[in-house]
Amino acid sequence: MRLRLSRAPATAALLAIIAIVFVFEWLSGALWSDDALVQMGAIVPGMLQRHQYWRIFTAMFLHGGVIHWAANSWALYQLGLLYEVMFGSMRFLLI
Repeated sequence: MRLRLSRAPATAALLAIIAIVFVFEWLSGALWSDDALVQMGAIVPGMLQRHQYWRIFTAMFLHGGVIHWAANSWALYQLGLLYEVMFGSMRFLLI
């Protein structure tokens, strides 16, 4: 059975969001500046002690370079299609 992205709307949405954020990172120069990535929501030491829980969520969409973005997007495409079809969109997003 061949899986298609149309059967996995959550995976498609996540890939689109990640691509948009990556383009924003590229255009803003955050790919070449750790300080800019931190400003965008990267994980930093002591973030939980400072109650910056939002970084757990925002860091999922940030990437440190083209290879990092491409590898993660490919893995999400491959595994996201499979798991979303197996478990359903809502369960997949919760996981």
